[in-house]
Amino acid sequence: VTTPKAHFTIRCGCKPRPQFSSENKKKQHQLPIVALVCNLASRSDDINTGGAILSHGEVETLLHEFGHALHSLLSRTSFQHLSGTRAPIDFVETPSHFMEHFAWEPQFLRLIAPSSMLLDEGILSTLVSTRYAFRGIDVRTQILYALFDQALFGTFYPHGQQQQQQNPSLFHSTQFFALLHQQHNVPYAEGTHWHTRFGHLVTYGAGYYGYLYSQVFALDIWKTRFAVATSDVVAGDDDKHDDVMSRREGTRLWKDMLIHGGGKDPNVMLRDVLGRAPNVDTFFDRA
Repeated sequence: VTTPKAHFTIRCGCKPRPQFSSENKKKQHQLPIVALVCNLASRSDDINTGGAILSHGEVETLLHEFGHALHSLLSRTSFQHLSGTRAPIDFVETPSHFMEHFAWEPQFLRLIAPSSMLLDEGILSTLVSTRYAFRGIDVRTQILYALFDQALFGTFYPHGQQQQQQNPSLFHSTQFFALLHQQHNVPYAEGTHWHTRFGHLVTYGAGYYGYLYSQVFALDIWKTRFAVATSDVVAGDDDKHDDVMSRREGTRLWKDMLIHGGGKDPNVMLRDVLGRAPNVDTFFDRA
């Protein structure tokens, strides 16, 4: 059973041209319209609570898609084709991966949990401690998928299939996928043909590496701006800068990154948010 979840932009944001409509003369910006559509499993507990109780994995996925929705809703670009998630494919997953971090913050989980659900310190501590279990395997698997994606849409071939460079018609995706698994010590279940059901190989053709690539940026932003106290605390400011719910840091993220959609160089946006060039140090500390 699949539980698809996705964000869809119904109307992009843009700066209206007043000469095309009298209504546009009253607008400074056309506000985006976004749909966040989720197919979540129902549970027996839902009847008792009067609402839908999500698993932790569903919360994380919902926040991921909500990150895309925020990107679309909060961008203010002149042209609709640069609005929100219409950004470079190896950057567009940054806001969504950033939002996933909230799913691992006790402060946030207590905020969204129903009053009838008691989340004590022991439960939350155990949950958080599992986040990076087997992280190395997960990263290696993502690299495998990215390599397979590059092979499908490019001319890359691993050792053992060089003959396909001369005769691309010999390409056998299942054999190739199994070979990559073998080379990366990731077990492959014979007969599953998992890659034939992996939709991102179509929608993110030659760009699936962007998922892992964007995780690096998202974690750097999270650890630099939200998970640790900032040094530039203003005296008398009520906003807590060691608070993951910091309005000040949220506004910084909006003004320096989300507001631009795809209309600004991602390297510049990341530098503006971080106050420095992004790096991989935090990611490797966690990986």
